Amino acid sequence: MEPYCLADYIYPNAGNFELANEICPLVVKQLSRARFEISDQNQCKLRIIHSDTIIEVYFDSTITIADFNHILYGIPTGEPSLDYFRDYINNYIAQNDCNGNTDIITVLREYQNSQYKSGSNFENQLWFKIYSDTPIENGMRKLYGAVWIDYEKQLSDGNIIYDEQHTNGIWAMPFSVFKDCFNEECNEKYGDKFFAIQPLPDCQYIYDKKELIGDRFRVVFKSTLDNAKCYMPLIEQYNGLLHSVSDQNKLLECDCKQIKTEKEKLFQNNSILEKIINKQKWINRVLLMIILLLMIYIGFRGV
Repeated sequence: MEPYCLADYIYPNAGNFELANEICPLVVKQLSRARFEISDQNQCKLRIIHSDTIIEVYFDSTITIADFNHILYGIPTGEPSLDYFRDYINNYIAQNDCNGNTDIITVLREYQNSQYKSGSNFENQLWFKIYSDTPIENGMRKLYGAVWIDYEKQLSDGNIIYDEQHTNGIWAMPFSVFKDCFNEECNEKYGDKFFAIQPLPDCQYIYDKKELIGDRFRVVFKSTLDNAKCYMPLIEQYNGLLHSVSDQNKLLECDCKQIKTEKEKLFQNNSILEKIINKQKWINRVLLMIILLLMIYIGFRGV
């Protein structure tokens, strides 16, 4: 299928308003998850799932913040990454004194650079993914763009789960959110099983304060939601240990940086001292030469 140009679906260019109302929210949600690429030519590309079909969408710096806000504020609030994205843009506009004519590419590039981070930034705790062995038909899942993935099949080849289509990513929740999910609503929306997972240091993720979104996670263990409460004390202890290890690692990193700084200072001081010593050696050689010449001169005078 031919790629879609976002400009064709933004007012006043949108000819098919019904299709525009389906495409634009999907695009903004992908942008909120930092799941896009910006080329050196300032063209942004991303992939959405529309009517069970993966579609590539592109746009460039001709789209301004004012254009983009026509879409952004037409989408209902409530989805964590979308609310996080909206707040970021508002803060960016206020802090940088932007006007409606500022191109959205500039804002998106800064958003991705500052918010899309290595998994090593999120290794200080366990994360949780609720899932089902079979596909789930739920209106909210369609609204969020959630796609069923056969995780059990993926785990037959190792301990990594991943987004097979490289589109919406995998969403994980922190323990503080997970512990409130033991109810029928969550079962119907997500499934009756869960993974305890961790991000990978060589992958990128975005954390919207409620969900961690990325392509790949390592599975630590799995169980059913019925048994989850049995794991709560152990999970809290495990997270406590992870936090402690993380804090210790940060202290070690600080110590290493301080040692490196002191070493550099010492090296600089040694270099200065070496220059002083070399200069003094040169002066001493000159003095010795002068004394030698004086002695020779005095010797000749004495003769």
